[in-house]
Amino acid sequence: MASGCAVIARDCDYGPRELIVDGINGLLLRPEHEEDLGQKLEELMSSEKLRGDLSQQARQVSKQFSLSRFQREFEETILGLC
Repeated sequence: MASGCAVIARDCDYGPRELIVDGINGLLLRPEHEEDLGQKLEELMSSEKLRGDLSQQARQVSKQFSLSRFQREFEETILGLC
C-alpha cells in the first residue's frame, strides 16, 4: 500500500480489516469463499479505473501509519501525561 499498489487480502479477525476498507483502498476476500480470489483478481485486472482509485487511496493509509506521525502522537501523549 505504501508503494501505491492496489491490494487484495483475505479478511480475518485482526489485521487486514484494520487497514483496508473494501472497495475503497483495497479489496478484502471473505475467508469462507475460496472463489473470491479469482473474482477479485479479474475485477482488478479488468478495470484501470479501479486500480487507480485503490492505488491512490492506498497511499493515504501509509501516511496514516507513518513513523513520523506515530512519533509525533507518542510525544504528544507523553507530554500530555507530564
